[in-house]
Amino acid sequence: MPSKYFILILTLFGPFSLHAKSVIFCIEEIDYLPYISLQDHKNNKVDGLLIKVVKQASLKVGIQAKFTRQPWLRCQAMVKNGQVQSLMAMIKNTDREKFFAFPKDVFYIQQVEYPIIVKRNGVFDDNNQLKPNFFDENQLFDPQLYKKHNYLGLDAPLGYISYQYLAANKILPPFHTSLATGLNLVVHEKLDGYVVERLIAHHEILKAGLTKQLTVTQGIVMKSYWYVPFNKEFYKRNRNKVNRFWQVVSDLGSQVLTDFSETKVIIDTGLLKTQGQ
Repeated sequence: MPSKYFILILTLFGPFSLHAKSVIFCIEEIDYLPYISLQDHKNNKVDGLLIKVVKQASLKVGIQAKFTRQPWLRCQAMVKNGQVQSLMAMIKNTDREKFFAFPKDVFYIQQVEYPIIVKRNGVFDDNNQLKPNFFDENQLFDPQLYKKHNYLGLDAPLGYISYQYLAANKILPPFHTSLATGLNLVVHEKLDGYVVERLIAHHEILKAGLTKQLTVTQGIVMKSYWYVPFNKEFYKRNRNKVNRFWQVVSDLGSQVLTDFSETKVIIDTGLLKTQGQ
């Protein structure tokens, strides 16, 4: 029978122990400001609101946080097979809960909404009262209203819940494109719109220099929460510390994003401005 000292050593220094290993968080390889960006190309250092929250939470609970950037679907595969321990940020659903360990619903890192990047003063610009309305009384996108017309389709990043939603409702275009390419297609009326988180949408329009050509709908396709899930086996072996990490992430996420909102970016009448709360 193993001695209690052997069991203690195994607990502290086992292959999945937080005491022996740093935690590698897999993040999207594409910059999505203000949440994730590559700060230092030479040293592959990442920055952004989500990175700040995870770093601070990790420090508080005794985790050494490291980051790797991969395509989003590869991040998911790497966490599933244990190559890395966690990924960020992810919307929770029943299918994903089969493969990843998620916290309780209340311990999210950010509440988010997904509007549509559309052509300014175009058919889908919901600021234009003369155009058809594709949103219901709650400002939620209605795919049935959209499908009554013969339009070009809406796209979203591959592997995202927003993409799955568009696919399920059969309103994707016949081709898939990246966000950066999608913006130009919307400008040239080759694509009706691109669905992405609101702050990311504003930053991407600014970065592309298209504030006079593009806008973001007030109505949304979906509203949800982002989480920081873990590999299931890793979570089983480190349950208490990961649970504490999730609690701190939720607390810090609210504060960091509140601080950011003091100078949040908005687009108004074609010009990018900052608006204090």
